[in-house]
Amino acid sequence: MKLSFYTLLMLFIFFSCKKAIETTTVATLQKCTSVMINGKPVRCCMDSILLDSRCPSDVVCVWAGTAIASFSLEANNTVYHFSLATLPLRYLYSSDTIIAGYKIKFKNLYPYHTS
Repeated sequence: MKLSFYTLLMLFIFFSCKKAIETTTVATLQKCTSVMINGKPVRCCMDSILLDSRCPSDVVCVWAGTAIASFSLEANNTVYHFSLATLPLRYLYSSDTIIAGYKIKFKNLYPYHTS
């Protein structure tokens, strides 16, 4: 009896869990980009580049460097301001964040500069 109770409990837990539906939208920002995600308008803008210490494309470096930019996200009639880095810097900047239920990742900054 005890075994069947635990089996039923595990089956109940397994079937009662819902997996969140994730939608991935990849956008390349020029300055601002507006997209529709699940029927809702979302606008993301790169407001400024705070730091660009990336290795020039024509040089071999010991450290790749990073770029840090400030962004704004408009979703649900609210504007959110945040900063991200292409390479996470411990305790200072992350390369991704979740705002208003949207995961945003700063993958790269183009163009690369040369020496």
